[in-house]
Amino acid sequence: MININIFSSIYQLSISNINDSNNIISNHPPSMDQLSCEYCNITSLPNTTLGFGYLSLNNNPISQTLYLSNLNSSKHLYLINTDPIFKDHRVTIVNDLVEPFTNVDLQIPVEQDIFNSNFLNLKSITSKNINFNKATEPHSLINAHNLAEIAIINSPNFSNGSSPFINFPASISLIILENIFLRTNPNDLFPESIYYYSVRNNKIETPLPILSTQSPSIEIDLSYNEYNGIVTRDYCRHNIDFSYNNLTGDVPSCYTCYFNNQLLRNRFLGNNFNNVNDNSSALSPCTTIKVLEYSKVLMGSDLIIKGYDFPRDLNQITSTPALAWSVTKVSEEIRAKLDTVSVYNEMVQNGYIMIYISNSNSQPTAFKIPIVVDNPFVNKIYTYPESNGYLFKFVGGGFGNKVNNITVKFGSTYTCVVQSGLTFNEFGCMIYFIDITEQLYQINITVNNLFVTVPYSFVRNYPIVSSLYPALSNQVNGSVILYGFFGYNLSNPVVTIGDQNCEIQKIFSTNLTCILEQPTSGLKNLTLQIGGLYFYGSYINKEETIPCLNPCKNGVCTSYGVCSCYQGFGGPQCESTVSSGGILVNENSTTISRDNINFEISIVSLQEINYKGEVFKVIPLKGWKLTSKPDKNTWIYGIKLNEESTISYQIYQAPESMDITFASVPIHLEKDSIKLSVHIINYTFQSSLNTLELVMSTTVSSVSECNGNANINGEESQLETLNYFTIEQEGKVLYGKFIDQMMSDGKPTYSSTKIMSKTENEIIVAISIPHCTECIIDPNLSVLLDPNHKESDCSTVNSKDKKWLIPTVVVVTVVGGLSILGAVGYLLQKRYYYKIKMVKQKVLESFSS
Repeated sequence: MININIFSSIYQLSISNINDSNNIISNHPPSMDQLSCEYCNITSLPNTTLGFGYLSLNNNPISQTLYLSNLNSSKHLYLINTDPIFKDHRVTIVNDLVEPFTNVDLQIPVEQDIFNSNFLNLKSITSKNINFNKATEPHSLINAHNLAEIAIINSPNFSNGSSPFINFPASISLIILENIFLRTNPNDLFPESIYYYSVRNNKIETPLPILSTQSPSIEIDLSYNEYNGIVTRDYCRHNIDFSYNNLTGDVPSCYTCYFNNQLLRNRFLGNNFNNVNDNSSALSPCTTIKVLEYSKVLMGSDLIIKGYDFPRDLNQITSTPALAWSVTKVSEEIRAKLDTVSVYNEMVQNGYIMIYISNSNSQPTAFKIPIVVDNPFVNKIYTYPESNGYLFKFVGGGFGNKVNNITVKFGSTYTCVVQSGLTFNEFGCMIYFIDITEQLYQINITVNNLFVTVPYSFVRNYPIVSSLYPALSNQVNGSVILYGFFGYNLSNPVVTIGDQNCEIQKIFSTNLTCILEQPTSGLKNLTLQIGGLYFYGSYINKEETIPCLNPCKNGVCTSYGVCSCYQGFGGPQCESTVSSGGILVNENSTTISRDNINFEISIVSLQEINYKGEVFKVIPLKGWKLTSKPDKNTWIYGIKLNEESTISYQIYQAPESMDITFASVPIHLEKDSIKLSVHIINYTFQSSLNTLELVMSTTVSSVSECNGNANINGEESQLETLNYFTIEQEGKVLYGKFIDQMMSDGKPTYSSTKIMSKTENEIIVAISIPHCTECIIDPNLSVLLDPNHKESDCSTVNSKDKKWLIPTVVVVTVVGGLSILGAVGYLLQKRYYYKIKMVKQKVLESFSS
């Protein structure tokens, strides 16, 4: 027994030829990270975490089952027995890890099938000098999603001469199968991710493997085999060692032109080529190098030259003026970054660049490439409000480096003054005017005699009110807080609510507080004026307490004017009991079923509304994709509206009764209630005065014989907001509840849900959304049982008088806040099924994400 604990600070230990070292594995100082032990008579490893970063055990009589979870701290593990005296000792390795085991090079000298499903999480597998039992069939690795490297070397019995693997995973980057007596090419040779492949020193006696001319450049070693046939130009893009095979014909000129490089020439020796003599160093003349096309130039961009038989060695490419060249496509394309001003100016002034390519000729082949300066281009425009106007930042290329050489005009209306700090790739300019007209401009950028025209829709960044905290109705000198962005020049601010001036107490760029002398109930016009710019909206004072319209039978009336039901009850008056049932969510829809009744809610479109209340733009919402499913009760779908704007839709099924808060409003959810959350981020408004509407739809259906027309009852007013709706069929009631609050840029604000129109079979309502960067609305729905419903109702009531399908709309006075006049739609149609669905309307054009 060896005691190494006396070395309390030991880090690395290498020992050999020790009679009994088992205790070293299980009993060693915590500081020891690396252990190498050869011929140490180690018979087993402990079934605990070993704690080594590096463990190499060569030629030891280990026979046991080894679990990878005990090796999770090891970055390198080597278990190799090359001595025949240990041939009867077997190690069975079990991958019992939950997470991928991606930090280990595992060299395993076992004679069993090591490529079973237990090893699908390994990052690399290496085996050297091992005589494996003959594999009876190829191993598929398609599900080994983490496997990046595989190397089998000097194992002549590994696969009985046939291809050992099929279906490599997309993660594979290195394959080495050397000296394993292969006689045929492995299947699925070159996945897109591969960068190195070697079958060196085998017995492969087939034609060369077929390579795609579009595949990336690969380092390939085919040497010391019995390949036959010819080498075609398809191989020119790759770095391949063809030496010592039975290849014939002519070596392509993409190689022979550079046989002055002896290392390249050596890759073709030992064959029967017509134009390669192993015993002669004479070089054939090169006449095939050509320049086929070249790019225009811009400072900061690349000069790209495409051609024929270009070299693969960067040392064989030079130029005047000197540039740093790279090979982007072997034999076909080279490029250089134009990032030095003096070199770029010299090249442009000369009007050409000389390219020299060294090859098998005695003198380099020279090409004179004309220099053509390209027009400037713009990839992105950023807008920054300043106290005296707007700063515009342009990102692209070809802008030069002299302020006096560049001009910028927004159509014929505004001249943008270029600022210092100009680079070839970006610059800024100022329009010294705060009241720039919101419209689509054609921006003309001229650099010397070159120009580019870019369409750009300008939207003022301020003043914008995204949310507010209203005053209490009938409270003298009520405090009003406006949130949003008001710019940096805060001179002469004026807030008008209705016919009253709201006296400003304090103002900052993102909020202001004013005092309203006589707050009154009802909808009022809101006007904000700052520095000669205006914002228009609507305003409703906050009601301190709102009475419930009807008694709460199994609950209590809250200060918001809605019933808070006791557990197990629901509905506008807490008169119904909660019904449990199924919910099915797929790519585009969620179905709620209760017996034979199905219900459907659809998000149909997003509308942009101008300050006059007119629809400015309609975006049909189609092509929802499931983006996340964080748990079994939550589904999140999304659509990308453009490069920066997204809208997501979350469906949440309450697993149990719970109380939550949204926009400072308490909400009770019964078990199996459905909460819908719509999240809009970075919507690109066409005007600072525009707002949004989210169009939704609702349908109900039954597979029974109780079918009839929808009767819509209730009251509505364009100055009031929809608080809830109910749809009843055969005793099953869908209860949709809307709170008049939403989250606008992180703050609660008012959102109205208004009736837009109704017919015998349809009702359209609207959820308004203010001008915001991040907008969240949050309705919820539940299915209830009507206690007054009788099963006999279906057969005894005339179809014209049926009451089991009654969409009921209830309108109440609002709590208060920023009102956006506009709409989102609820479509209650006569259908025969009921879903929470994201895409429905056939009359709307498809919207591509």
